[in-house]
Parts: sequence; C-alpha cells; structure tokens
Amino acid sequence: MIDTKQLNWFHEKGYLLLESYLPNDVTEQLVSDLPILLSQDSEAVYRQDGSDAIRTVFSPEQFSPIYDRVSKLHLIVEPIRQMLEDEVYLFQSKFNTKVSLARGCWDWHQDFTFWKDDGMPAPKAITVAIYLQDVTQFSGPMVIIPGSHKLGTVYTTMENPDGVHSENLKYVISRETIQEAVEQCGDMVSTAGPKGSVLFFHSNVLHASTQNLYFKNRDLLMLTYNAVSNASMPVSNPRPEYMVKRNFNAVKVVNSLV
Repeated sequence: MIDTKQLNWFHEKGYLLLESYLPNDVTEQLVSDLPILLSQDSEAVYRQDGSDAIRTVFSPEQFSPIYDRVSKLHLIVEPIRQMLEDEVYLFQSKFNTKVSLARGCWDWHQDFTFWKDDGMPAPKAITVAIYLQDVTQFSGPMVIIPGSHKLGTVYTTMENPDGVHSENLKYVISRETIQEAVEQCGDMVSTAGPKGSVLFFHSNVLHASTQNLYFKNRDLLMLTYNAVSNASMPVSNPRPEYMVKRNFNAVKVVNSLV
C-alpha cells in the first residue's frame, strides 16, 4: 500500500519512484534467475540491432516461476489498484536491458499511443519498472516530463510502421511538441535510483532514455497493468500473446515469492 501523499503525487506528476522499495531477498531472487532469461532462444527474445546482445525478453514469467510470482506480488499490485481504483490484469511484461556502452536509446513517447493499436480503449494502464541493478545518471535512466500525462495524447507522426520493439519507434514526437510539453509542465526529471527501487508511471506520461554510458548493464523488469474495466478490444492484426496478453482476469495477489 502507498499513503495518500504518494498517491496524490502520482496523480499530479504521472509517476512515483519508490527508492529501495523491494526487500533485498525479492530483488536477489529476480537477479538470480536472469541467466535463465538471457539463455532463451525464443521468438519472445529481441536483440540489439546489429548485434547478439539481448535488448528485451517479453513475458519473462513463461521462463521463470519467480518472475511469474513477482507480477502478482502485493507490493506491486496493491499500489496499482489504488492508483486505478479498479481490479487489474497483466497487460504486458518484459525484461529490458541496456548493455554497458552499447548503442541503444528510447526516443520520447507515450505508451498509450502504441497500446491504442492493441485495442486499449483508454489510458487506464500503469507500468511498474523494477530496478534489478542500480540505475545511475549515466546508465540510461528513464527521463520523464512530470505532469505530461495531463496533456492527453500528444501529436505524433508515423515513421516506422514495424517499429514496436526496436529503438526506431513506430511513432515519433517532434522537438516542438517536447518543448511545448516542458514549457507547460515545468521540466524533465531523471528517475535514477538504487537496486530494488520501483518506478510506477502513467501510460500517457512522456518519457525517454539515452544510451547506457556506465560500466554496468541497466536491467529493468517492466510490468504493465491495465484496469479490468479497460480491457483491450479485438483488433484486426493483433500482436503475439507474448507481447500483449489477452487474459483479462484480475491478478490474484500473492504475499511472497515462495
């Protein structure tokens, strides 16, 4: 559970960073199963453009019971329920890494812009980023424009119709739009934090991240929860189940990873 001050902060800013939030044993269990994820040869595993380095492992819970349990953990799910005032289901899950000194950034975007294409009716989804390593100012932390979720869905152009999981994103936001957002909302903030921190962020908050210039990888577990009342509608050309889940049953919360 989060308190009223934290809940109000999230609704005002569009994000909430809880530093060192997870118990050490939870974080270490997730880290200990990373080799299982990184050894997979599956269509759910995406590699850095032009290299063998893994960039994303979708639906990591299919490879590790620990990752399955953490997606149901009360420390993660209960704050989401508070924020959305609804029961929630797991819409998407992925392990994202930024390899040390490798190319790779995520340009400015709003997640809901992409999820509309998956049939999501409204921006009533929240993503949780679990820090599996320290995220420093130099390792490519997520940068957010606080309050930008209140702007609604901003104007984008389609530059890469197939760019769903590569850094060449499908939808592009112009420099002018980012400037307008910053001028209206105030500024940008970095979400650097120690291992075990958890970042909750709204599906319409503007965010981006740069290349990892640090000497360690930046490893994040990303879990997106959608309100049950906002379940995705059928679309003509759906993405694979490992990318967009279609089990709309509410998450059954657990209190531990065992």
